[in-house]
Amino acid sequence: MTSQNPQIREGVRTVLQGTKKRRVMTQELYGKFSSKADFIKYFSENRKCLHVFVTLLCAVQLYVPPAKMVNKDFIKMVLTEEKALLPLDKVRWVSMPHYDELAVKKFLPMLLADDEFRKYMPEPGKDGRQPERAFFWNIAHTLHRQYVQNLITHANEQRMQAG
Repeated sequence: MTSQNPQIREGVRTVLQGTKKRRVMTQELYGKFSSKADFIKYFSENRKCLHVFVTLLCAVQLYVPPAKMVNKDFIKMVLTEEKALLPLDKVRWVSMPHYDELAVKKFLPMLLADDEFRKYMPEPGKDGRQPERAFFWNIAHTLHRQYVQNLITHANEQRMQAG
């Protein structure tokens, strides 16, 4: 292995520059995003594959926050890997009941204390706007499945006892 062709090693180095996960070369991202909509479309709809020698590198479809939650700061953090996007096939979808006791406002401060959860959520805006309910709970359910299931069960039991 030490006698590899220097041109091949240089080619591998060029391909592996970019994100830590090595999904997409940094050079490919330059000029792709002229707007927030371009960013959302690229990461949520495109599936791009690169053939590198024998290896096949693919960029998977990612779970991008709704457009109203995405701003230039969030895009910058994703591209510098301060924030992350979950692959769509890893998201554990949940349909949360629309109960007052399961409001995003109530659980947001508690879940933002978790570093792993915070990594996938855009920073709260200066206007105090809450994250979209479905996105918030899908991320929470993906990272803390049992906790979210217990919340749903408890809320349903409380509703049935009161009725």
